[in-house]
Amino acid sequence: ADRKGERVELTADGSRLLVRTSDRRIIVHDAEIPQPAEGPAVTAGDRGHSDQTLQFQGLGDLPGGKFRSHAMGMSSDGRFVVGHSQTAHGYDLFRWSESDGIQRVGPPRPKVANTEAGSVSDDGKVICGIGAMAGHKDYSALLWPTADSVVRIAPRRSAAQDISADGTIVVGRQRIDEIWTAFRWTADGIQQLPPAPGHRHTEAGAVTRDGALVLGTMFNHPDTPSFQYADFRRWQSAQPVIWEGEETRPLPGFEPGFNWNATDLSDDGKIVTGVRWPHGEHRNGIGSQAFLWHAGQVTLLEPLS
Repeated sequence: ADRKGERVELTADGSRLLVRTSDRRIIVHDAEIPQPAEGPAVTAGDRGHSDQTLQFQGLGDLPGGKFRSHAMGMSSDGRFVVGHSQTAHGYDLFRWSESDGIQRVGPPRPKVANTEAGSVSDDGKVICGIGAMAGHKDYSALLWPTADSVVRIAPRRSAAQDISADGTIVVGRQRIDEIWTAFRWTADGIQQLPPAPGHRHTEAGAVTRDGALVLGTMFNHPDTPSFQYADFRRWQSAQPVIWEGEETRPLPGFEPGFNWNATDLSDDGKIVTGVRWPHGEHRNGIGSQAFLWHAGQVTLLEPLS
């Protein structure tokens, strides 16, 4: 059994979980939502495991370079998938649909290079992600409003991770004065999303389709200039949080001694999925485990035997 839950995504209606493991297997969980209990609780079980035979369709690969592509996000109805693929010049963004297949997205190089997708709007037209813009030193959060254009929406050392259904709201993270800060972007500008007391860093990983709720994670880390976001072994006290308007709402029920990284939520915000791992370990290492949260109760998703 594989115990390395790498990425967890939740369907819009909260009925099914998709877990991509570190060895690139996909596990399907039919999400039987636990009933709220009195007070915080963490349970473990193998509920919802599906024995159905899965069928996969390869999305293909962009021309040039090694045959290597990564699917990173999809529209809520599954019609469009976005990701990045290795070409002769690095990684380029792609959008896939059943009718058009895999197609490169974005202006010609060198305006932007080594792009990675985050997610896509429901109509497949607007994509968010990360890349290096010409004339800028570091990677930054980007928005592709059309197939041949790209816009930088946040300063250097930032990443866009999810987008609303209509493509007008983008969430992600940016580094400001050595602090990782979650953000919510609209055409009117960028809004920083603060942590609750007791935490220093934040990152936003998902937004509901209407853009009303933003899901993220608050965490602490030794304050050193060399601190990188992906240095998961040094994360401390990571806890899921939801931002609604100006309100910061930490989610209850998470056992101490672990980092709890939220990755997706249902449209009403009542169901949250993510990955937990012990302090001092890596997010994708031994001991990491997918979880489902509902009304203060956490259910750990056991691996298939």
